[in-house]
Amino acid sequence: MSVISIAPEKEQELVKKAQKNKKHFDELYSHYYPHIKRFLNQRVYNEEDVEDLTSVVFEKAFKGIGSFKWQGVSFSSWVYKIATNPLID
Repeated sequence: MSVISIAPEKEQELVKKAQKNKKHFDELYSHYYPHIKRFLNQRVYNEEDVEDLTSVVFEKAFKGIGSFKWQGVSFSSWVYKIATNPLID
């Protein structure tokens, strides 16, 4: 399994590519999906709910990638924040 974060320069490059063309989002998705799923699985004990929540997280990230701005927060932090929101709800 890969480390949770991608090197900042590489992550920035992948985000910029995905912002220009959403077909490049798959690289970010492929890397972060297992980490977000594990994060949610540690907090939600129903596998179907975990699958649903993970899908919701990446749907929101996919739709919002164009508005993501580098403001001292990495993309991975942003995705984890998205993942935390449905847990609060």
